[in-house]
Amino acid sequence: MRALSFVRIIICGVVLLHSIGAGAQSGGTGGAAYRQSFEELTAYPKDPDEAQRVRVWLGLERKSNCRVTVDIFDRQGRPVRQLMSRLMKAGYYNLYWDKKDDSGRYVDDGTYAVVINDCGKIKNDSVVAFYRPWERYSSLEVFGERSSPVFRLTLDGDSALTRLAIVTLRADTVATALPDTVLISGVHEIPFPVGAGLTNGAYLVVLLINEEYVREERFQYTP
Repeated sequence: MRALSFVRIIICGVVLLHSIGAGAQSGGTGGAAYRQSFEELTAYPKDPDEAQRVRVWLGLERKSNCRVTVDIFDRQGRPVRQLMSRLMKAGYYNLYWDKKDDSGRYVDDGTYAVVINDCGKIKNDSVVAFYRPWERYSSLEVFGERSSPVFRLTLDGDSALTRLAIVTLRADTVATALPDTVLISGVHEIPFPVGAGLTNGAYLVVLLINEEYVREERFQYTP
């Protein structure tokens, strides 16, 4: 705790410079930094323990709109991620960090300092990066037509017993895109299960490895 407090003291002196630099970068012609949309930032994680670890609480008590920046730093006071920079009205908000840095890479395990700049008023918080098995070593994307979506699964390790389940937004499993299968590392493209009998609507494709939940992606299906 003392080390984290010391980092926060250092951060307060550099956060304004970091915010200015990040703003200049976002307005230039170079590659844009990785960002979560506001909807993604405020989406409650499926795991309540995870939600508590990565939550940043904003209590904005003022009369007018103001730019709010939220920056994340490691224990050495180095900038890791600008989580948000936007005009905000008064209110109370929960933001949820996805444990990625400004390049879109997962950070190392551990506790990170959070600095909130609300109209020049500095507030401090902290978040924790904790990973489930395979979370850092897999990815899942949905692409293709709504009538025949394809699930792109990437694994960075071998011999993983993998399953892709299609579930409703109410968490009812309605189909399997990939039954329990031992996969090797690499990119695997799994087509939508033909004849699943699903109706038009929004669904989730859920990745389970060795029977443990890893991640999920939402998609729209139009038969």
